Amino acid sequence: MPGLERRSGIGEGDGGSLALLTDLYQLTMACGYWKAGTADREAVFHLTFRRAPFGGGYAIAAGIAHALDYLRGLRFTADDLVYLALWLKLLETELSIPSDGSAEDTLSSLEDASGWSAKLRAWGRGKLTDAELAAGAQNRVEHTEASFYIAMSKRARGDQSAYQELARVARSETVNLVEIGIARDVVALHAGAETGIRLPPSADLP
Repeated sequence: MPGLERRSGIGEGDGGSLALLTDLYQLTMACGYWKAGTADREAVFHLTFRRAPFGGGYAIAAGIAHALDYLRGLRFTADDLVYLALWLKLLETELSIPSDGSAEDTLSSLEDASGWSAKLRAWGRGKLTDAELAAGAQNRVEHTEASFYIAMSKRARGDQSAYQELARVARSETVNLVEIGIARDVVALHAGAETGIRLPPSADLP
């Protein structure tokens, strides 16, 4: 689509990893299993769809062999793990959970990260400043990601200007970025709080 971009290296046919092309729920559950020490337990998942396409009453399954090949080879690359470690750090900060060092250890060990992911890794380890990360962005995807991580870092420090930056990220035309979805959720929650919307006393955010 004209004007729309996605993270480089992601996409079938270009040799990039597809492991992060999923919704945040799946990554959250995977993290939960890993933290619980059950990551190696065998599990069953379903490949399904919600309704028959084209308004029809039935569907013919095709491409299952491709799906199985994809699942057999599914792995997180070093670049993928940079993002996962950064998301884990964000989650720990958001929930005020003391870090067990997993994210930091992962970022320290990822010598194979390259290009933009290497810059994010360096920033996550405190080796690059916010200004240096922003200056290192070379295209719209990288600028969007830099803005997101810098804004989330500011938000964790109590800087209210972070919400304006996150709003700009939320309006980005860049596609296939989990960061945009997170930015939209954070901005919506913040706007709700400002307009007086409150959760019931018995309800708790996880």
